[in-house]
Amino acid sequence: MFKKMVWGACGLLVLGLGVNNASALTLNGVGEVTDWGLTPFTNTAPAGVTATYGNNYSPINYPNGIGHQPSPGGTTGEKFDLEGLYARRDGNQVQVLLVSSSLFQATANGYTFNLGDLMIDVGNDGSFDLGVVTQTSNANNGLVAGGLYDITTTRGLQEKPGSYYQNSSVVNQIGAWAVQSGTLLGQHDILTQSFSYLGEANTWLYEFAFDLTDDLLYEDLRMQFAWGCGNDVISLVLEGLDIPTITVFELPPAPEPASALLGAMGLGGLLLASRRRRA
Repeated sequence: MFKKMVWGACGLLVLGLGVNNASALTLNGVGEVTDWGLTPFTNTAPAGVTATYGNNYSPINYPNGIGHQPSPGGTTGEKFDLEGLYARRDGNQVQVLLVSSSLFQATANGYTFNLGDLMIDVGNDGSFDLGVVTQTSNANNGLVAGGLYDITTTRGLQEKPGSYYQNSSVVNQIGAWAVQSGTLLGQHDILTQSFSYLGEANTWLYEFAFDLTDDLLYEDLRMQFAWGCGNDVISLVLEGLDIPTITVFELPPAPEPASALLGAMGLGGLLLASRRRRA
């Protein structure tokens, strides 16, 4: 509750509510995300970028022999494969890059499931405090895509056939799928791009961004995405962010009284000598 009170009081004062394009999500001919300096599926990330990789792997051990695969495995499970997650600080923003096999939605057995919101646990204490809404259809309460919300309530998995919403083990491990209600703190566009990597055709990349405030500095941020059916989940922890270094240029110290008197006497001597030369 304390964190939610802080966000309610401070967040709206610091964050603007306009949509902002921080940068373009661009890929070169080999699929390198040029602005990030990384290539998905290589399991490497440059300095300053925190990453986790989940190609053909889910941290949840699914029942019925599926195991640690995006359920239900095979070509259908591949639709729900969250391949990788990256996060970094860029100036006054946190930027998050998600690599996935589908764009916003995927179907299984005739039912459509949505990619969940970017859920953010401030302090990594087990509860989600903030969320960036992935798509307006995730919540039917007027929440806007790309909006950062101070969470009041969250939503569980989608209640459709083929979902794990009735499996308490999966539900508890995911924790929350989307923002149900909250206070809008700011908004940035969600940038998307696609590329056919070797053996991973039609891969989609998403870039999310949210602004930093004093409440986020020095805090560990656990960030998570999940599919609405629970068929895959991916998360990482971006460790505490510090305040950028500021160089302070100081004026020279004021002279002490004795030093000031000597300086005045010296100046007086120079003026007297100048008058004598003119005479």
